[in-house]
Amino acid sequence: MLAAFALLLASCSLGSSSSVFDLEPGECFDEPSAGEISDLPMVDCADPHGYEAFAIFEVADGPFPGVAALEDAATACLPLFEDYVGTSYESAANLDIMYFPPSAESWDAGDREIICTLYDLNGNQLTGSQRNAGA
Repeated sequence: MLAAFALLLASCSLGSSSSVFDLEPGECFDEPSAGEISDLPMVDCADPHGYEAFAIFEVADGPFPGVAALEDAATACLPLFEDYVGTSYESAANLDIMYFPPSAESWDAGDREIICTLYDLNGNQLTGSQRNAGA
């Protein structure tokens, strides 16, 4: 099941958190705050962590498409999961996908990215990168 979290445009922050807009595939982080997310608590992937970004892609420009259209667009995370993990989403028994779509506010500021992340479906911490873990 794909899960979504809304984003708010934010500036970079220093220390152990980073702006969600600076997130790159292969970076790991812990549970973001509830509600609209701007900063993520970054974690070295070698250490226990909750989430790992595995892909980022842009949706077409234009007026804000709405939540349902962004949910449809986020299904593109599924084949990107297999490219990153090395096994299909359906075969990865303990991993699930969460994505960050643009919010209406961040869309107005030019955000068109959907960020695909993975996490342990059972709520366990991940240790080590999941890149090619299923290969």
